Amino acid sequence: MKLKPAYLVTLVLMALLAFSILGGSAIWFMLGITDDLNIDGRAGTVRPVPDNIGNGWSVYGGDAGGNRYSSLTDITPLNVQQLEVTWQYRTGTFAGREAVQHRTAFQATPILAGDSLLLCTPFNEVIALDPGTGEEQWRFDAKVDTTRKPANSFVCRGLAYWQDQNDAPDAVCAARVFMGTVDSRLIALDAASGQPCLDFGEGGAVQIEPDISLRWPGEFQITSAPAIVGDTVITGTSISDNLRSDAPLGTVHAFNVRTGEALWHFNPVPRDLNDPARPSWAGDSADRAGHANVWSTISVDQQRGLVFLPTSSASPDFYGGARAGDNHYANSVVALNGN
Repeated sequence: MKLKPAYLVTLVLMALLAFSILGGSAIWFMLGITDDLNIDGRAGTVRPVPDNIGNGWSVYGGDAGGNRYSSLTDITPLNVQQLEVTWQYRTGTFAGREAVQHRTAFQATPILAGDSLLLCTPFNEVIALDPGTGEEQWRFDAKVDTTRKPANSFVCRGLAYWQDQNDAPDAVCAARVFMGTVDSRLIALDAASGQPCLDFGEGGAVQIEPDISLRWPGEFQITSAPAIVGDTVITGTSISDNLRSDAPLGTVHAFNVRTGEALWHFNPVPRDLNDPARPSWAGDSADRAGHANVWSTISVDQQRGLVFLPTSSASPDFYGGARAGDNHYANSVVALNGN
């Protein structure tokens, strides 16, 4: 039997309506398979809580391992609706920068370290607050150039805190706050005053340079919190995607927390012919590709001295035809010896 055009059009419209309402589930409903679509919305316990975590929030992810767990029990499902606002704080970061407000994203997770609640603004200002009152203790402005047009917005997701175990606790820069910036600096500040630690790099900062010339200043930046293992501070970078194949390398850099001396670097794209990852790249494609950068958060196993790098795609992002193979160490979680 031949279907009339009007009838066929009606069937197509009904199918489109079903997909718009049910999404991909429409296929299963049409086939009568619905048992596996019943989701109760509750997540089961994946694993027991590790020992010795959840006692504070001194690192971006709660603890160095990024477990994002708190052992505090004062707030419960039964009393959470009774919470009241104790204080509010406004950063005022857009004052004088209104013209570039549309290029920003506030994604900071504050950390509670020492006697302060520490956070950063999209324009790389570091602010220390009294945790109990919200009163501003100090403020540092990295004075980033707002004409850079960063590919991944003006954003600062978090900070890192380090306490010297060999120095007097009240000595200048015995406790340090580290921040990566939109113009790819790694800055060290005295946690007590917010002043730059002048013995770190050049006047309190290390400039991280890309391996090739940039198309424009905002192509290369740092957006996420540094990681610290022992006396080493480590940072990745954020690089514009899908702009070119011969993109900057996503090299991860490690520095001495006291001096800013470069200790090691790791390039997820194996340019070295002797690198065991090299055979996973077709031909000489590893010599042309860039990226595989670590733009997100690095986690740490302090006891074993390991750092875990979440690497991204090699360049170009969506097309891998010119770099066939597994492309190690891109799109991976890579464990390194932090020292």
